[in-house]
Amino acid sequence: MTQGFKTDNAKPAQPKTFDQRGTNALQKKESRQAYEKAHPMARPYEYNRDQQARGLRKEVAGDKWKSRPARHDQKYRRYQNQPPVFVQTYNDPFGNMFFWMWLMEQNNHSRDQFLYHRQNDIDPARLAAFKEKDADLDRRLKALEQSGVKRDLTYAPEEFKNDKDLMYGDDVVTQVAKEEHSSSKIWLWLGVLLILGAGVYLVFIKRWKPRRAR
Repeated sequence: MTQGFKTDNAKPAQPKTFDQRGTNALQKKESRQAYEKAHPMARPYEYNRDQQARGLRKEVAGDKWKSRPARHDQKYRRYQNQPPVFVQTYNDPFGNMFFWMWLMEQNNHSRDQFLYHRQNDIDPARLAAFKEKDADLDRRLKALEQSGVKRDLTYAPEEFKNDKDLMYGDDVVTQVAKEEHSSSKIWLWLGVLLILGAGVYLVFIKRWKPRRAR
């Protein structure tokens, strides 16, 4: 009897493959997309960086930038050993926690004025935290708006009129200072080159230029 030998043309049966890891990854991706569609995330708050930079340039120009550490220590010395008022990080230019500690000590009128005028630059989450601590704050801010008070986008409390940079976080002020002093150096070098060019023209060109015969 002949045995069931395999012929040369016969091919071994191929087992069916199943990419379990690929399937799981696809399912997770589809699940994540479905969740994100059902729970759209709000875009993170962004303040007007160019506007803040324009307002800070004169605050960090010249030697005033060098005096910032001394002015900062003098202004906030009494808060150095106190626990911070806010421990959460907010996405606005006013990242100096000592400034907020100072503001929290002020009366409602002073605090309302700053929050009202600079509302567009303050992270909504920070403003919400203020309203959570002060249930009447929202009503007072709306009253200011309804009374027709025009917002001052460069507003600073009277105590900071000459030290506006002390309201801002170090990262914001440092970046503006770098841009300001870099541009100042460029203009300085351009001025030097113009003076040298004028000197070369007067000494080596105009002075030795042959006079026309009369």
